[in-house]
This record gives sequence, structure tokens and C-alpha cells, in this order.
Amino acid sequence: MSSIPCLRVYARKGEIPIPDIEENTFRDILKYIYCDQITISNDNVLEILYAADKYMLAAVKGGCEAVLKQTAQSEHATKALQTAYQHNLSDLQTESLNYIEMNTQACLLSEYALSLSRDCLGLILNSDYLNCTETDICHFIIKWGGHQCRLANLEPSGGNIRDILGNNLYMIRFQDVDMKLFSKKVAVSGLLTNNETVSIYQSHFGEESKIFSNSKRCPVTQRETFTVNRYEQTSQPMSTIGIQSIIFLSDTDIWLKGVHIFLPYVEQSYGYHNSTGTVSNNVDINIQILNDSNEEKNSSQSTNDLWSKLR
Repeated sequence: MSSIPCLRVYARKGEIPIPDIEENTFRDILKYIYCDQITISNDNVLEILYAADKYMLAAVKGGCEAVLKQTAQSEHATKALQTAYQHNLSDLQTESLNYIEMNTQACLLSEYALSLSRDCLGLILNSDYLNCTETDICHFIIKWGGHQCRLANLEPSGGNIRDILGNNLYMIRFQDVDMKLFSKKVAVSGLLTNNETVSIYQSHFGEESKIFSNSKRCPVTQRETFTVNRYEQTSQPMSTIGIQSIIFLSDTDIWLKGVHIFLPYVEQSYGYHNSTGTVSNNVDINIQILNDSNEEKNSSQSTNDLWSKLR
């Protein structure tokens, strides 16, 4: 039987109102608690996730995240990002952001993008790897700000959009925005102060802005791939035991795209004796990524059948 934290609710009558959860959803949660069974689909995942979060049902929450991951790599990535942020689903948030970085323009044009919260918008704007122009971002910010103003019953003026954006305003690289758009839609709108506007114009004459970021975004699609080999060539198979390592330094941020592992040659009739005395062709592989201080940044472990890998 599944466990749930002890909930002590005192009421004068036998009925306990739960106004924030639909009856069908609560029945699903009760079925899980007593029978360890639950059906999660695209139709009920958000309702189930809310209830699982409320009652701290980690396994159900994990099941909801698995369903939502199917939408993270699609035009619904912005909605998945908002859900991940709201319910602290780190894997879903990472996958959503990765997809948005690769398909920024399409994602910002999606129906749900205008409903992004200010915090989620900040997660996107904070990325240096958005696959669109800064002019595209500026267009979206003006549109998003106007939508948020209308939701708050405010006039969609530059000043009100500025207030709603908060510190997100300074994540926009205005110096890379098309100057015609900047002059017609931004400079005269009240979105920026006079000093901020002047700093953007000055940046086009060689003076770096001290207010906005001067670094240019580098889309994921423009990343170069480099291969670092431990050996130029090998003369004998690798051992199935011991530690194999490779160290390399970089003077800029890099991304580890993958690791090629050349497994040792093992004939089907051979193998090594494990602790039980039986012959096995399996070998445990543990990949650790360490920083300059030998602190582990990431790891991956798996057991591989050497013979099946070689067939």
C-alpha cells in the first residue's frame, strides 16, 4: 500500500471540503493510496500532478513528469516549462529549455508563450543560446508585455510593460535589435529610461553599454563539435578492469556531447568469474565528469553485456 503523510483535519461534521481538486481526480488519488494503481494521461496529467504535489506523492509526481516529457520536445515546450517550474520538475524544465533553445522562434510564436510567467520568461531570456534574432525576442517581449498588461487590467504602455518585465528587461540585448524597430517601438515607448536609450545608441558607435549585456547569443545550432581522443591508435584490447581517464582543458564554456567507449574484445565462450563463481561477460561502466577541483559534476553508470554489444 502506498504511504501518504498523516493529514489531521478537524471538522465539526463528517464532510471535509476540498475545493481545489475535482472529484474524479481525488478518486484517482485515493485509488492510488489504497490500491497502488493510477492511470495518468494527457487528459488528466495536470490535475493529477497538482494533487500529487499537494499530498507529496513522489511516485505519482514522477509518473506525471514522464507523461509531460512527451510534450517538452514539441510546440508545447513553453507550457511544459511553466508546469515544470511551478511543480519543481527539474528534468522536465531542462528538457523544455533545451527544446526552446533549439526552436526558439517557433516556441515564442506558440499559443501558450504569451501566458508564461515572468520567472519562466526569465529562464528563457537568461540563455545565451536562443536560436533566433534579438529582434525576434524584442517583438515577443512587446507582445508578451501587452498581453500581461491586459490580464492585469493595465494600459499596455511602455512604462507598465517595464514594471511587469522587472529585471528581465536587462536580459534583452537591445544593442542587437534592428535599429528601425528599436527607434519606432522601444525608444519612444517609455520602456527604457533616457539614459538606457542613449546607452543603446552609443553602443552602435563603439561604446559598450554598461547597463545591458554586450555578449551576443550563440544559437545551439551554431556550436562546433570537437573530438578529443585519448590515443591516436591502439595495439591491443582495453582491460575490463581499472580506471580509464582523459583530461582536457578549455578556456571557454563547453558542452559534453557524448563519450565513445570502445569495449574490449570478448569471445562468447570466455568471460570473467564473478563473486558467485559463475562466468559472466558483463562489465560495469561508471562514467564520471569532474571539474578542475576533482568535484563530480555528472555521472552515469550501466552494466553492459560485452558479447551482445559485439554481435
